Amino acid sequence: MVIRVRIRRRARKPKPGYFTLTAEPRLTQDGPLRGFLDYVIFTAHTTGGLHLWHAHRHGDFITDFSALVPEEEAINMVRDLHSGRAVELPGRHRLELLQGRFGFNGLERAAAESVPRG
Repeated sequence: MVIRVRIRRRARKPKPGYFTLTAEPRLTQDGPLRGFLDYVIFTAHTTGGLHLWHAHRHGDFITDFSALVPEEEAINMVRDLHSGRAVELPGRHRLELLQGRFGFNGLERAAAESVPRG
C-alpha cells in the first residue's frame, strides 16, 4: 500500500516595507516614432497590495534600475524595455528605494498601506 503525502506551500508574502517590481513597456503606435518606447507601466507588489503607475521615457531609467540591480543588468533591462519586452526585477527591495525613481511619488501612501494593522 502506497501512501502519498502532498504538502502545499503557501506563497510567501513580502515583508512589510519591501516590494517586487515589474515594468511593462508601451510603444508609440503611430507617427514618425512608431515602435519607439513611449512610457513604462510599473507594478510594485507590497504587503499592502498592488501599486501601479507609469513613467515617461524622458527619465533616466538606467540610473534608476542601477539603484536596485548591477549596472550591466540595468542596461539590459532598459534595452529589453526599448525592444517592447516586459522585465521583472529579481528579488525584493526596500520600499524607500522607489522614492524619486521611475516617477514614483506615493511612498508615504504605499508605506502606510504596507504596515499590517492589528
